[in-house]
Amino acid sequence: MSVYLETGARGVQLSVTDRGPGCRLDQISKDRLGVRESILGRMRRAGGNAAVRPGPGGTGTEILLTLPAAAATQANDEQHTETSVR
Repeated sequence: MSVYLETGARGVQLSVTDRGPGCRLDQISKDRLGVRESILGRMRRAGGNAAVRPGPGGTGTEILLTLPAAAATQANDEQHTETSVR
């Protein structure tokens, strides 16, 4: 497994790649919501984007999470507010 995180003025990008047998979103039954809601949906609701794609060379799986700077700042502010209220 490899993890790569890049941050900058444009936002945050995180790539997690495994070397296993791979996971193809189009091969997962539509009623299975783990990846669709726990990863893709959660990133969309946070103002970002997520992609599930084959890993380098077509083996394994890469999960690529992208959060623009404005969304990252808003999510951080909301998390800080929630933590402060508790």
